[in-house]
Amino acid sequence: MRTTLYPTTRVLTTATLLCGALALQAITVNIQITAHEICTYADGTAQANVSGGVPPYTYLWSTGATTASVSGLSAGPISVTVTDSQSDEALGNQTVLSVGYSIAAVTGGSLCPGDAYGGYLFMTELPNGPITFSSPFFTGLYMGENVYSAYYTGPYSTTTSTQLQFTDANGCAGELHSGYRLGQPTWTTPVILDLQGTCAGAANGSIEALLLHSPTYARTWHQLTDGAGSVFGPDGSIVGTGSGAYGHTPVESSDILNTWTGLAPGEYWLTQSVNFAPFTEWQPGGGCGDSVMVTIPDLGSGCSNISGKVFMDYDLNCVKNGTERFRPNSLLQFDPGPYFATTNAGGAYSLNVPNGTYTVTEITSDAEQHCHPEPVTVNANGLAVLDFADTALVALDVELTMASGPARPGFELAYAIDMANLTPDATGNNQVVMTFDPTLVFISASLNPSSSTANTLTWNNVGNMNNFATRDLLVRFQIPSNVGLIGTQLSATATVTPVNLDAVPVNNTATWLVTIIGSFDPNDKTANTSHGNSSTIYLIDEDEWVDYVVRFQNTGSDTAFLVVITDTLPAQLDPATIRMGAGSHNFIWSLSGQGILRWTFPNILLPDSNVNEAASHGFVSFRIRPHEPLAPGTVISNTANIFFDFNDPVITEPSVLVAEFSTGLNAEFNSEDLNVFPNPTNGSVRVNYDNGGMRSLALLAMDGRTVLSEQLGGNAMAEIDLATIATGTYVLVIISGRGEQLHTRVTKF
Repeated sequence: MRTTLYPTTRVLTTATLLCGALALQAITVNIQITAHEICTYADGTAQANVSGGVPPYTYLWSTGATTASVSGLSAGPISVTVTDSQSDEALGNQTVLSVGYSIAAVTGGSLCPGDAYGGYLFMTELPNGPITFSSPFFTGLYMGENVYSAYYTGPYSTTTSTQLQFTDANGCAGELHSGYRLGQPTWTTPVILDLQGTCAGAANGSIEALLLHSPTYARTWHQLTDGAGSVFGPDGSIVGTGSGAYGHTPVESSDILNTWTGLAPGEYWLTQSVNFAPFTEWQPGGGCGDSVMVTIPDLGSGCSNISGKVFMDYDLNCVKNGTERFRPNSLLQFDPGPYFATTNAGGAYSLNVPNGTYTVTEITSDAEQHCHPEPVTVNANGLAVLDFADTALVALDVELTMASGPARPGFELAYAIDMANLTPDATGNNQVVMTFDPTLVFISASLNPSSSTANTLTWNNVGNMNNFATRDLLVRFQIPSNVGLIGTQLSATATVTPVNLDAVPVNNTATWLVTIIGSFDPNDKTANTSHGNSSTIYLIDEDEWVDYVVRFQNTGSDTAFLVVITDTLPAQLDPATIRMGAGSHNFIWSLSGQGILRWTFPNILLPDSNVNEAASHGFVSFRIRPHEPLAPGTVISNTANIFFDFNDPVITEPSVLVAEFSTGLNAEFNSEDLNVFPNPTNGSVRVNYDNGGMRSLALLAMDGRTVLSEQLGGNAMAEIDLATIATGTYVLVIISGRGEQLHTRVTKF
């Protein structure tokens, strides 16, 4: 009996479960209206969504259609019967409505400032035109088959959504809606970074311009034209005429440096244009444009132009091949002079010099050129081209530099840590470790640190740097609100360690000293000598270099988009020894002429101090050595010109160093012991210093020129006649009988 009952029981149980499963999967259908009818155009659509049953299914709509979806529906009830493979049926019902248009804009944005139309919304799939907008300030303009644009002619909007009411040619109403804000349109103006005239009327002029991407528009581009409408390419050749030709490739999301060389003397128009449509739908000139006239001067027959490129010659054949990299920021010295040039991002340089024969030196410790006999000479009588094919002397060299802004009680202190790969090999991932003074409280960094302790920050994944690439970190700290900290020197050190072996580890670490101060000039230039204890005394027998920092602050009433700093180095400093340091923001630098430094901070977006005091500051640094030998008493005075956008420059007060031998008495000078009166003056001033007397004095103009100087032989008092000098502000530099130095301002009115 047991052998016949168990199989029967299992079969009955299985049958019961199967019937239950079939009951749970009964066929059902739901009609989804995917589009209601627009007015009376019989363009509604619906979809039958089936669940349960056993597929395949068959469909029978009340319209006679036999597919899962139907179209061409008019307003009213609609039904569908669905039958599965087991002949089970389900019925679904729904109602199609008659509605107006509801169209989302495909794209939109602001048009050109000053145009009749201030913005646009672009829509498609409207077959019953022309359309008429009933919303104020808008009109419908036909753009092509079933394609319309609504152009805005009214006040600019501060909201992020727009709804426009319209009717088509048959009176059917609807709405065009979008999330595009039709705000005040803006675009950036052309920025000329450098301009070189031509020698002897030849076509050797050049223009270097910064193309700032406009956040308002999709594409930005430069076009250089002459009076005849010819469009010039990067090498000075004509690439077309009118608005239908590009000189440089447009950019969509970044700033770029554009250069034109081989230009003849004359007048040119540099136009920076923007637009907002897909690249294939627009031609140059189809968007907004802002132009500036640029004149390439003829410098006459007494000068020549030397130009060329510096590249890594991996195969040693002295010819630039496709995979060989150009060297940016290479420094070249031309003697006699000396004259200097630096290569741009594309490895190119160009400079004008008096006619003659020059010895050329590429100043680098990581590479050497191998295609010219040493010394390299060039005969500059007209146009000369000299390329440098370099061979790497080390496989990998990573350099780290540091700098900071001012340190004040109760304010933020920002450190910049910049890293550069000086060689053609990749670094692999980089680790950075920073130690800082325990007085400081860490706030944030541009890249979150991997770990943080009481006075150490570690970044384990700074990332790889390919050949000649850079990385930077900006680290912010809070200084306690304690005026008793004034005079405290803060020390910070940072070290970079690449995964790949660095052949020159000595420049992987940098230490930066900054002293907490009270009030200060937000736009200044300061010096710190290599022995680290003075900003006013250069110890001839101890110091090797000077670290300069140019600090700036936007104290205006609006955001600064561009900051440019120029610095004409004094004769006492050797331009050939310059090493670029860290900066608070991305910058482009160059050295030209006989020692003219230039930094450009493109699209810096520096807020004004009323909006964001901490972020309104910026700075840049560099290291340089003086010419040797230096005589005791030599004054090294240096100023910088700071340009915010296109305003007149802010000229810093001179940074003054005096060369002295170490005597143990060269401490920082207490200026409270110095009396200068009357000040301001329109005649003479009396200078009094009782604390050891005065050895000498010098009066410097704000551009660093020495206006007058006197030897005082240790006298405690001196009178200076200013009657014959021009009105303005000057810097008075005093060297005491003990070798101490101080400086103060004197104003002549």
